[in-house]
Amino acid sequence: MKNNQSFIRRFLAGRGKKKGSGPEQSVKNEKLKHPVGVVADRGQLSLFFKSNLPDKNALYLSKSKTGMGFKSSRIKVSVAGKQGKEEKISDFENVNISPFEQGYFMAFLRKTKTGGKLVGAVSKDLKHFKTSGTISASAQQGVLAPNYKCRDQYLIYLGSGSIHTAVSKDLAKWKVAKSPCLSPRKGFFDEASIKVLSVSLTTYGLLVVYDASYLDKNGQVLQVGGALFSIYEPNSLIWRSEVPLWQEKLPAGSELMRSIGAAFYKEKIFLYFVSKAKRIISVSIEKPFPSVEEKKAYAKLKKFHKNPIIVPDSLSEWESEATFNPAALYDDGKIHLLYRAVGKSGLSCFGYASTKDGFTIQEKLKEPAYYPTQEFEGVHTKPKKRTDFFKSGYGWGGCEDPKLTAIKDKVYLTYVAYNGYSQPRVALSSIGRDDFGKKKWAWKEPILISEPGVVNKSGCILPEKVKGKYVIFHRVFPHILIDYRNQLKFDDGKWLQEKGRIPTRPGMWDSRKLSVGATPIKTDEGWLVIYHAVDDRDDTRYKIGAMILDLEDPSKVLRRTSTPILEPDQHYENDGKPGVAYPCGAAVLGNELFVYYGGGDKVVCCATAQMDDFIDSIKKDKPSGYALREIAYA
Repeated sequence: MKNNQSFIRRFLAGRGKKKGSGPEQSVKNEKLKHPVGVVADRGQLSLFFKSNLPDKNALYLSKSKTGMGFKSSRIKVSVAGKQGKEEKISDFENVNISPFEQGYFMAFLRKTKTGGKLVGAVSKDLKHFKTSGTISASAQQGVLAPNYKCRDQYLIYLGSGSIHTAVSKDLAKWKVAKSPCLSPRKGFFDEASIKVLSVSLTTYGLLVVYDASYLDKNGQVLQVGGALFSIYEPNSLIWRSEVPLWQEKLPAGSELMRSIGAAFYKEKIFLYFVSKAKRIISVSIEKPFPSVEEKKAYAKLKKFHKNPIIVPDSLSEWESEATFNPAALYDDGKIHLLYRAVGKSGLSCFGYASTKDGFTIQEKLKEPAYYPTQEFEGVHTKPKKRTDFFKSGYGWGGCEDPKLTAIKDKVYLTYVAYNGYSQPRVALSSIGRDDFGKKKWAWKEPILISEPGVVNKSGCILPEKVKGKYVIFHRVFPHILIDYRNQLKFDDGKWLQEKGRIPTRPGMWDSRKLSVGATPIKTDEGWLVIYHAVDDRDDTRYKIGAMILDLEDPSKVLRRTSTPILEPDQHYENDGKPGVAYPCGAAVLGNELFVYYGGGDKVVCCATAQMDDFIDSIKKDKPSGYALREIAYA
């Protein structure tokens, strides 16, 4: 694609230094045109070569800081067997080296009469290796996960055809998993044999880059794919590329190429291929994920150290099971919270609490502030069987996920109405602002505002009219939709429509679905929207992000965080429904932003940020350059 910096370049290796050049001195007349592997470490890339002279039993490395042009000097590398005898380097292929806490680990294919076996070796200086043991008795390629252990065990991804994992506590004895963690996929680009090229530890998980090249009657297709595995469960696949990370088609009759390895270097993936004539090509792919350093610079929320701030009350019938997903409204010197509550009946209602400092709950009512009264909220619904119900969060129906918006003398309540068996829909009610402040719950009879037969959630009203119209956000999978209405009346049968859209972003953390979380907050830079989203690569976890919308055109996204501002990594976000951080409210006290969210569909949590710094961080966030996409030659 034109927007990607992608390079493919031939280069020659083996031009030695002049005599007397010290430890990197080359052997006279030696030719080093048999590359076998690559490693990235300490700010440079190193290619490993075998000598193609029959009387030279040597392995050499040549270094580069760019990944494209390598120094003519070469460093000799020795590999000794367990008895100290030097290994026969001419039998080496597919050398992969990874750093670990004690130095470097080499996994290489040793050719044998029956095919070959995967062997390991260790070194402290990248020059002197000693074999540590056989990894696999079959001819496979393997890469150690760099600087990584899981349950005190080292990890290797290996395989030819399919990819397996192998673990070891001492780098000598390895146990290979019986079932593959990654196999060819019929109907996809990688339906033929695959083999691992590199493993990288990223902020999102273990990134495995694999070769999926193949031959057909039209020539050779060079291509690589990517897969992301959980750091905590290295066999658990989080994400896999739908299209190649890079692909090049060579016509029939072209010189055949084979991959010799890949390395993650300077936030790019460098791929290396070699032909039978020992010509090398190198391709660099833009980084697939942001670095740790970049991620630290992005906008973040700080979780309250005493979270959760509201928990279920086992003595209360209506909120004994769960209290979560709170709406927030700042008014009359305090923050009002309206949270979803579920009791033993499974019917959701809304409880009320308030706080003056943003953290400490000063008041919490013993009775619901809003409870279901309509059949579309699950009241009087009598299904034939319990199996007719579909669970939503902790409940089986009722009122879910509230949003509060104050406009002049009214407080509007939007929420998800669910009767337990048909599609959830957006509902609307309202109350006088004075009654709300005095906790006189004289709510107007609720109405449905989204069309029947369509799952529609996360309805939310902007706190101000734009060009004389009310702005209503809602979500029909997978995008945020926007409607503009002269009045908040729906008795004419005209349901919420799509007159604007804020879409998901393929290849990014909000690629699967997203919704407005908290009621937008007006700032000098635009409408600040705290939203939640799900990633295709990690589709069981709800994360929180932020965007800034144009004040006069809320469908126009001015800024949007390229990484989550909060992720569900604490116990209280995983004890109920694992992996859920779900915001429904936000408010500003002084210069501090308070975001209220449901943790694990069970408790109410709070996170904060200094407003000015938070907005500045969003403005500085530049997401371009690391989205996973198909790569083509420049």
